[in-house]
Formats: sequence, C-alpha cells, structure tokens
Amino acid sequence: MNFPELCALYYRADVMVVTSLRDGMNLVSFEFLACQSQKGTKGALVLSEFAGAAQALGAGALLVNPYNVAEVR
Repeated sequence: MNFPELCALYYRADVMVVTSLRDGMNLVSFEFLACQSQKGTKGALVLSEFAGAAQALGAGALLVNPYNVAEVR
C-alpha cells in the first residue's frame, strides 16, 4: 500500500487504536491525526500509555493501559 492510500484510510477511519506494550516514537498516531485534521469531524485516537507518542499526544488521545483488557474495551 502506498502512502496516499494509507492516508485515505486514516481519513475515513472513525477510531484508531494503538495498543503498543512498549514503543519508541511511533509515527502512526501522528499520521492519523494529521489526516483527520482535514475533515470536519475528527476520529478518536485510543493510545497505549506505553507508546512514545503518549507523552506528546496525551491531551489529544484517550490513554489506556494495554495490559488492562477492560480499560481497552
């Protein structure tokens, strides 16, 4: 899949779930938000508190503990 096709999927998505158990600075969350900013209604980002992007995007994402299954549901 090329990048424009991926951006189209991010644009159409209502929710993005990134539940990394351990991660550096993953750009998927940033790409999703950048694509969402082009439309009127924005999708929700559910992000692992262990993802590197959690510190940068904390206020703009729903932070969850991926080890807590009930919290991720």
